[in-house]
Amino acid sequence: MIGPAIPVGVSPHHLAFAGTVTLSTTTFAAVVREYIDSLHRHGWRKILVVTGHGGNNATLGTVAQDLLVTRPDIQFAWTPLTALAPDAVADMRVSEVHGHSGEAETAQMLHLAPHLVHTDRLTPGSTATAELDPLSRLSRRGHPALTVGYDRLSANGVLGDPRRATATAGQAIVDTAVSRIVAFVKEWLDA
Repeated sequence: MIGPAIPVGVSPHHLAFAGTVTLSTTTFAAVVREYIDSLHRHGWRKILVVTGHGGNNATLGTVAQDLLVTRPDIQFAWTPLTALAPDAVADMRVSEVHGHSGEAETAQMLHLAPHLVHTDRLTPGSTATAELDPLSRLSRRGHPALTVGYDRLSANGVLGDPRRATATAGQAIVDTAVSRIVAFVKEWLDA
């Protein structure tokens, strides 16, 4: 069964950009837990959350840890999408700095919902680490993790060059992510 989507996530890192709506990590975690509690009442014991927003990842990891104690009979898995297809993203030859609204994300939208992409408005954001200030460069290294607002990373919030995106590349990313999720679920259901 595919459950209802949660249309708003954890986005305080985007609040410098007008129109951003965010949930706190506490609220997002509570919403996910309420979904799980509701499904649990009706017999679900294996729940997979697929998120297309990186801002949700830390909270989903926390929810997973909490469920080990509060609902040990539930197997809770979660996954981001683009991270499941690093090979397909690498095949695009993305910018050194890429991510939010960049090549890979725009490519996926060109494949899934091209009518929502205004190609005439696509503009690059930060594309190279040399364009970032020292704190922003440090935040892009991975771990230790350092969180900064996206307005610090890019004047327009874009990481990469969305003009280089194609629907074909988007399909490769989506197909790869979907096949890896399906393979996981099949193995999980048999476990």
